[in-house]
Amino acid sequence: MCQTVTSFRNRLNIFFIWHHFVCIFANQVNNLKEMKKTFLITSIVLLFGCAKTTVPPSQSTVSVYIQRTGQTKSFGVNDDGALKHGALQDFYTLNDPNVFKNNNRFTDENGKQSYPSNYVIDNATGLAWCTVMQGSDNWNDACIYSKNFTLTVGNNTYNDFYIPNVNELLSIARWDDQAFNYAPFNLGSTQPLQLWTSTTQYNNTQFAVRVSIQTFPAASVVDKQASIPFILCRKAF
Repeated sequence: MCQTVTSFRNRLNIFFIWHHFVCIFANQVNNLKEMKKTFLITSIVLLFGCAKTTVPPSQSTVSVYIQRTGQTKSFGVNDDGALKHGALQDFYTLNDPNVFKNNNRFTDENGKQSYPSNYVIDNATGLAWCTVMQGSDNWNDACIYSKNFTLTVGNNTYNDFYIPNVNELLSIARWDDQAFNYAPFNLGSTQPLQLWTSTTQYNNTQFAVRVSIQTFPAASVVDKQASIPFILCRKAF
């Protein structure tokens, strides 16, 4: 509110300065009627034209996405399983239709759930994932590999994939015994125990964060020279 009032006052000051200037200049010209018309139009634009674009920080249109964990069983009063907080009906279902006009959180590029290109769009976060597990590599080489990775999806070829940061990777984790072992990812007990993230440990840059993908998702750190597999994502929208 303070920001809006200050902005209005600034425009009001400009209004009076402009009025003073026009009055002086109008005395110098013969066509006073036309000059007054120009003054009126310009003054209205200055005073009110941009007012609609003034948005206080507290009214920002940026939304915050907090997903449900997937936990449905309650183990205590007001715990996660009881409240089921999050911006989804459940882990797989959106509250509102996606661009494909259905409520599926995960879809392929056609809005279906057949995934012919090994490409899945998370319509809750705007991230898209290549569901193929990439081979084990050290952290630096894995990052370089992601930079050069391309995937053909229908008539499009995407080359802007990257290794997800820890929050992005955990956004597709169910916080129960399924973890990442659900369609379309299906990273279950036969898969490696962990995945790289692109996040470096804050107090030791020789280490990076990895996420366990078996039984229960958990983040920990490991030396960047370790050989660990990874999956890739990109920003779809």
